[in-house]
Amino acid sequence: MLAWLDERTGGDRRRVVVGFEPTGSYWQGFVGRLVAAGVGVRVIAPHHTKKYQELFDNSPNQSDAKDAGVIAELTKRGHGLLLRLPQGAYAELRALGEGDHRATQRITALQNQARDVAFGLFPELGAAIDPFSATGRALWAATPTPAAWLSKRRSTRERLVRQASRGRLGAAWVAQLTVGARDSLAATEGVAARVGELAFLRAELDRWAARRATLEAELIATLDACPEGAWLESRAAPGSGDGRAHPGGDWPAGGLCQRPGGTQARRAQPLRQRVGDAHAGEGTLPHHPTGPLPPAACAVLCRAYRLVQRGGVFHAYYRRLVDDHGVVKLRAVVAVMRKLLRVLTALARDHAAYDPTSVPG
Repeated sequence: MLAWLDERTGGDRRRVVVGFEPTGSYWQGFVGRLVAAGVGVRVIAPHHTKKYQELFDNSPNQSDAKDAGVIAELTKRGHGLLLRLPQGAYAELRALGEGDHRATQRITALQNQARDVAFGLFPELGAAIDPFSATGRALWAATPTPAAWLSKRRSTRERLVRQASRGRLGAAWVAQLTVGARDSLAATEGVAARVGELAFLRAELDRWAARRATLEAELIATLDACPEGAWLESRAAPGSGDGRAHPGGDWPAGGLCQRPGGTQARRAQPLRQRVGDAHAGEGTLPHHPTGPLPPAACAVLCRAYRLVQRGGVFHAYYRRLVDDHGVVKLRAVVAVMRKLLRVLTALARDHAAYDPTSVPG
């Protein structure tokens, strides 16, 4: 393709702009080669292509040739977005962040499946203790069914519960669960298969949890290679390790991977648009037309929820919005998200250490 372009432009690749629709992941290597060769590229959003198809030839039908013509026409009209591919450590952060997001989704799916199987085996135990707490995991491993629970002696049950809960639960809790187990609504058929499936799901959960922990450790290590890393990491700020003492907390590694990085990320506005726009006075909620929140929005939202708690950096600002101005709590959290992005962008842009006294309450 590069030879074909050079033949028609006399080798001046600055005269060429390639528009593409980013469907799937196969475009990444191809577009990366074009960018490295000095060819300008523009991203055409798939929903723009879909809306323009009928205007192109007065027909909603599509074909490969028509799609190419639509993309070329939109590119010529200037409707394409400028593409900035992350490089070096920023590319590693992007890939690690995407892997961490997929691992989190997989863990959530496995938890839902395991919870469904566990409640069918021993609903009374499921109602009494969270299956994924430390106590719940120990009890489900030892007594996944009412029959397994009742087969143990009372002293054995009490010792098991006491050890699993580290003394928080005692004989009264054991007696109450025993009463429920004797008149349990658990399934009576296919029990062995369900117990095996629960054991498999628990093992898968452990495997994916270890994978996510590895990814998060690699995210933090990779962040050290970025110029912004030293200023965004929680350990570079007062109150090291305490997410409430620093607006970045444990979030920056996941958040920075959503940005182009370096001189290409000087302002908070592009990321604020991806996360969701909200103004405390107007009370507008972030708008995401389809699907769940993107990873960047999830990262900022989780961090904002922690920072508005009592003792958090933005607690006073949050309470003022809710108590004095009557802003709905969720909308106030979105306003905190925007403020958080501005603070983090300023730290990375100015290479400044975080100073809690410089953030207005």
